[in-house]
Amino acid sequence: FVGNLGLTAATLPIVLALWFLAIGVMQIVASFSLRREGYSWGWSLLAGVLGVLFAFLAVGLLCAKLGWLDEHGGKSLNKLVLNVFAPCIVLASVLSTELEYAVGDIMTLLWQGAALNALQLALGFVCALIFFRRDKNRSQFHLLTAFGNTVFMGFPVVASILGDDAIFLASMCSIPFNLFIYSIGVLLAGGKGSLKQFLLRLLNPPFLANFVGLALFLLPIRAPEPVIEVFDALGGMVVPLSMMLIGMSLARLSLRAIFSDWRVYVLAGCRLLLAPVVIFLVMRLFVRDVLFLDLFVILAAMPCASVLPILCGEYGGDEALASKCVFVTTLLSLATVPLMLGILLK
Repeated sequence: FVGNLGLTAATLPIVLALWFLAIGVMQIVASFSLRREGYSWGWSLLAGVLGVLFAFLAVGLLCAKLGWLDEHGGKSLNKLVLNVFAPCIVLASVLSTELEYAVGDIMTLLWQGAALNALQLALGFVCALIFFRRDKNRSQFHLLTAFGNTVFMGFPVVASILGDDAIFLASMCSIPFNLFIYSIGVLLAGGKGSLKQFLLRLLNPPFLANFVGLALFLLPIRAPEPVIEVFDALGGMVVPLSMMLIGMSLARLSLRAIFSDWRVYVLAGCRLLLAPVVIFLVMRLFVRDVLFLDLFVILAAMPCASVLPILCGEYGGDEALASKCVFVTTLLSLATVPLMLGILLK
C-alpha cells in the first residue's frame, strides 16, 4: 500500500466501506439479540445505523475516485432522488401509517409536530444571523440547523427509549417535517431569487406528494399492500443514494478542507446541542403529554438530514458545504445524542 499511492487511493475507500458495513451489520444484529434478552439495545442499533451510513458514504467516495460517478452523473442522481425516490418515501410514510390513537390525539401531534419544525426554523434563522451574518451561505446554515435526520437515525432511538409503539408517533411527525423541508427547505437551499423562482421551486414533486399523501391519509381508503411496498422500496433508496452523493462531494475535498472549517463546528453545536435544549425549554410550555415532549426532544437531537446536500445541489446551493456539515454532525452525534438525551429526558 505504501509503495503504490495510486493503489492505496483506489482501495482504501473499499476497505473503509467494507469495514463500516461489517461493523454496522454486527451492531444491528447485536442490538436485536440484546432486545430479545431484555437488555438496553437502542445505542447498539444507533451505532449500527451510523456504520451503515458511513459505508454508503465510502462507496460514493470510491465511485468518485475511480471516475464511475462524475459531476454530471451526480447531478442526474440528484434529480432522480429528488423527483422520484423522495416523493415515494413521502407517500410511503403516509400510506403505511395506521391510526392507533384517537383522532383528537393525532391532530394534537400533527400541530405540535409542525410547531417543532417551526421552532427549529426560527432557531436556524437566529443562529445564522448571529454566527454567519456576513457569510454568503447564510441561508444554507439556516437550513442545516433546522432539519435533522429524523427518520433513518431518529426512529431507532425513539424505539429504543420510548418503545416500539412510539414509532407510529414519530412517523406522524414526518408529515409536517416533509411539508416543511420540501417547501421552506427548498427555498433556503437555493438562497436568494425572484418571486417567480421561489414559486417554481415550490412546485417540486416531494412537496406535491405531501398533499396527495395527506388526502389519502384523511380519506377512508386503504392502499393495496403491493402499492405500499413499491413506494416503500423506492423510497428506501433516498438514504443510501444521499450518503453516496455526499461521499462523491467529499471526494473533491481534502481532509484539511473537511475538518478545518470552523463554520461546520459552530453549525454542529447549534444542531446537536442547542436545538434539543431550545426545543425542550420551549415546547414544555405547551406540550402536556410527556411522551410527546420526549419524542420532540429526541427528533431535535439528530444530526443534519442526509437529503439536504441534494436540495442544495439541485437548487444552486453549496453542495460541498452541506455534505461537510452532514458528515461531521453525523460523526459527532454518536457522542452528543446520548449526552443530550441523558440530560433532557425524564
